[in-house]
This record gives sequence, C-alpha cells and structure tokens, in this order.
Amino acid sequence: MEIKLVCPSRKSVVLHKYDFNTRNTNEILIGIPNETDATGAAINDSASNKPGRGLRYTWATSGRNTWRNRFAGQGRFSLPSGTYAADENLNQLVGCPLNGEWTMVVKDQFASDNGWIFGWGLNFDKNLYPNIEKFTPQIVDGAWERNSLTTSYTKDSMTLKFKSPGSTFVRYTVKDDFGCSYDTAITVNVLPLVSAACAMCSIDSLFRTTPDATICFGGSVQLNKELINPTNFRSLPYSVENINARFSAATASTAAPYVSNLTVTSASPPNITNVLNEIDSVCLDLGTLIESDMVVTLQSPTGKQLELFSEIGGVGNSLRRMCFSPKATQNIGVATPPYAGNTYQVEAGAAAWNIFNGEPTMVIGSCA
Repeated sequence: MEIKLVCPSRKSVVLHKYDFNTRNTNEILIGIPNETDATGAAINDSASNKPGRGLRYTWATSGRNTWRNRFAGQGRFSLPSGTYAADENLNQLVGCPLNGEWTMVVKDQFASDNGWIFGWGLNFDKNLYPNIEKFTPQIVDGAWERNSLTTSYTKDSMTLKFKSPGSTFVRYTVKDDFGCSYDTAITVNVLPLVSAACAMCSIDSLFRTTPDATICFGGSVQLNKELINPTNFRSLPYSVENINARFSAATASTAAPYVSNLTVTSASPPNITNVLNEIDSVCLDLGTLIESDMVVTLQSPTGKQLELFSEIGGVGNSLRRMCFSPKATQNIGVATPPYAGNTYQVEAGAAAWNIFNGEPTMVIGSCA
C-alpha cells in the first residue's frame, strides 16, 4: 500500500511507500481489520467487506520511525497508533499554499484485502497565524417572515389568525453588516378553547370554601363548598376550517371521491351525545360549473355517512357559502338555486343526523 499527501499546488510527499521486496517478510496490519466472515472464511476484496476498527496514526516532523522500520522483522501484527515519520521528507511541501484542496491518495497494491479511511485531517502549526483577527458582526436589519396566517404585518411585529387549533413555525431573519443572513424558527402553539390551559377563571372565583378551623382531638368540623355563581359555567363554541382544495371528475370519482379531513382536538366531551344540540352547522364553500353532478356527504371517523345533498340543480356559483344544520327547516331537496348564503336541512330530514350520536370528528367527502 502507498499513501501520499498532495497539497493545493500539486506538490506531494509520500507518507508510506510500498516496498515490493518486503511484502512477504514483514506483514503489518493497519488498524484492526475484519479478516474473516461469520463462517470463518477469509474475506477478499469485495463490496460486502465490513470495516474493522480504525486506529489513529499521525505523520509529523517529530516522528522518529516510519511505519516499516519501527517494527522491522517482527512478523505479522497490527501497527500501534502513534506519531510516525514519513518515508519522504515533509520539507517537500514547503511553498504549498495553506488554502485550497489537500488530497490524501491511497494506492492498494493487492486485490486480496480492503482498506478503510475513517477520517483524516491536517494540523498546521499555530505560529503560521500568530495574530488571528477577531470581530463581532453588527446586526443591521431584521424582519418576520409572512405566512398564510398573517393578517397584519410590520418588520418588527406580525399578527396571525388561526382557523383551528394547531401549531405553526414563524421565522425571523436578520442580516449583519457583512451581508450575511441568519434566521431562527419559533413554534407557535394554539390551544382549543376547551383546553384547561385556556380557562378564564380560578377555583377561588367559583367556590366559597369553609374558613380555617381549629378543633380538639376527637372533635369534628363541617366542611362545605358552595358554588358562588353557577352562570360562570358556560359552553364554548368550537369550530374548525379547512384550506382550499381543487378537485375534478378525475380526482373525485364515484369510486374514489375527494375527501377533505377536519380534525378536532381537545374537545370535551370527546363524543357527540345529542346532534341537535351539539352540531350547529356544517358549511361549504364550493365553486363548480354544474351542481347537478355533485354528491356531498359528511362522514364520521368510524365510517358513518350522512348525505348532505345529491345532484341538486343549479349552475355557476350557487353552492358558495352554504350551510347544513340539524336545526334547519328548509330542506335542500325542495329548495331552488341559488343556494349561496343559506342554511338547509339535509334531504333525508333532521332525524338522519342522529346517525352521528356517539361519534367523534367528521370528514367531508365529495364526488363530481
């Protein structure tokens, strides 16, 4: 094996020279190689050969012996890690530029073994740069990065409006006086209104508790907790929205309809118990040329489905901003277009909504 170091100006020095005459008299292993496979068979030069354990070797002007002459005549063994002399004089690198591409060149003379370089590097004498310049860049500009949730913006402040609970990354970028840019991302987590962390009252504001009391051993005391204002407890509306999406007959067929998911998190109670009281409305904002080829259903995570409408009349944008509610009195089946801006009952009637009692979140599906 031959190992050579080449500097950016293409000058070179041989660190370890291949000696044909001593190849069979003093076999030195570099590191601790894998010489046999799991069956005990010798490993030849193949792509499946696994690396062994590397050892750290250094060539320096302070090295006293080369790889070969340090342990000449000792037979077959693994070369110990340490600092060694190069086979050629390292002064051959005098005049090389420090900056640029340095190259380690390894020539494997035999196909009966493999070799691995686990890592290598150069250490220059610290006297080469006695006065290292130190400086601190000054920040000259900075700004927040807008995203789809931004409602108002300046470089120093930004307002986001979330359509539903969740999280997003907000990025802030600065530029220094050298023209270099740096950025950091901040995670903004939005909790649902029903989360305990969003409570707007404390236990002390809700209950009147028993004052401290002192009793003798064997005595008793009556402990009472009285609700101060029952009206402090209230139900909170919970709504979620989805982003815009485009579909067609090719992507929303009868066999494989387009599906838009709305995931509700941290709602309490987690399941619907009374559809009439707990689902206020399901609203759609659909734009299509011909409404009569549309079938839209509402589906629960367990697969229960409620058809909102099927092949109703109308053309153009008559389905924009329309809603369905279990409380609605106007049935979509007998209504006439345009439907935009109105709230309807499903064609099957109010009782059909009861299929969702006991169900959690919903999915909107459509085919065109």
